[in-house]
Amino acid sequence: MIQVEENKISTRRIAYFILLGIVFAVGTVVLAWKNEILMDQLLCSICLDVFFLMVFIGNIMHKRLSEQLTYSGTSYFKIFICVSICWGICIFNSFLPEFFAFIVIMALILTSVLDGELSLALSIYFDVLFCLSCDCGIYVLICYLVLSVLTSLAAMRWKHRETKRSIFDYLTCFVIQCFVTVVFYYITYHSLDLKIMLYTCLLSVINCIFLFFVFPKLIQLDNAEKMNSYLNILDPEYSLVEDIRRFSLAEYEPGRKVSQIARKCAHTIGANELCCACGGFYYRIGRMEGEPVVANGVKIAIDHCFPIDVVAILSEYAFLEKKPQSIESAIVHMVDALITKIELLDFKTISTDWNQDMLIYQTLNELSAEGLYDESKLSMNQFLKIRDYLVKEDLL
Repeated sequence: MIQVEENKISTRRIAYFILLGIVFAVGTVVLAWKNEILMDQLLCSICLDVFFLMVFIGNIMHKRLSEQLTYSGTSYFKIFICVSICWGICIFNSFLPEFFAFIVIMALILTSVLDGELSLALSIYFDVLFCLSCDCGIYVLICYLVLSVLTSLAAMRWKHRETKRSIFDYLTCFVIQCFVTVVFYYITYHSLDLKIMLYTCLLSVINCIFLFFVFPKLIQLDNAEKMNSYLNILDPEYSLVEDIRRFSLAEYEPGRKVSQIARKCAHTIGANELCCACGGFYYRIGRMEGEPVVANGVKIAIDHCFPIDVVAILSEYAFLEKKPQSIESAIVHMVDALITKIELLDFKTISTDWNQDMLIYQTLNELSAEGLYDESKLSMNQFLKIRDYLVKEDLL
């Protein structure tokens, strides 16, 4: 049986959660000191911090356990750094005039690190706590909330877009700040002057500069971390890889072969190569714990903070619970099915190219005819490309 390093991982998480609590407490105290709020108000703010963090962390854990999120060890560190930076911006904002805080930049930073729901929740909480601590008016609070919501919604789209941002995106960022700020400033003071318009335009330009230079870098760092999370669990010296090797070479060697071939198949059709490589290697990992194979495989993957798409592939192992829901999962299943069938046949049966080709055609055509990949978004053209590649590949 494989021993999951639960204590080590749990200790790390607890450490980051404690650090998050300290950052919130320190930030709240600094804002209170800067604005000379009373002790009872400070205690109320700290209580809000405690309850918010409990719900926020609980939501993170729920999303992770329900396979909606994946967090590698550095992701907790990344959240901690991101929150610390936002608290620094909050404190800096307390020295700025009303309506002219860097709310848009905070929302962009949070969205680059967290998923939409969590980033929006954190942005809104920062707005509420900041306005409470700085004794801002209701229109200031609403202004900041609207800025956070609009920026977060736009940033979610910018974050997942594969093409470069267009001039329309920067115009959107500019208009969000200008329009919302001017509207609420006028509602509050019933007047506008040139200085206010210049301040608003300057802040909007700063936001656009941040969107152009910094936001893409944050996204690249996030993508690089995802790439590293794949490479980390494929490293021959990774603890789980060594555990599989020690457990059984009969599982380790086929896993390596499935991983290598699945990665090449993914490359053939432009799918996620590293996801297929990881899914292929760990596809049978649930066998190490015995029945239920799928649940045990998913548990091991989650405990080791696997990327969420890899966890999804393991949850669809051998169609025991559900059909593949992604192209990568379909690829891994096809390759594993072939390797498994080859393992069951003697060498003489498939020693000739003709026999091996017939085995591939027969196996894959049967799987396709059964409709097993209908939910994976794998097109017939992609299926044929994979099949043709596997015919050329030496599977022995």
